[in-house]
Amino acid sequence: MRIQGICLIGLVVDANGVPQKVHVVKSLEPSLDEEAVASVQTWRFTPALKDGTQPVPFEVTVEINFRLIKKWF
Repeated sequence: MRIQGICLIGLVVDANGVPQKVHVVKSLEPSLDEEAVASVQTWRFTPALKDGTQPVPFEVTVEINFRLIKKWF
């Protein structure tokens, strides 16, 4: 399909650093959106800290950039 571009994924990182409520904020193409969501669900984050000590959930948006790479044969 030779599609490239940016897909924005929104999620909540819980107090354990695990992504929750993963969803597409800006779509690129449905099959690439699914791949981006599946990939982000495997990631682990460092949770935000309240008062520097207590882990708390937080919302974040991540940018997934799909690029075509030229092969040099």
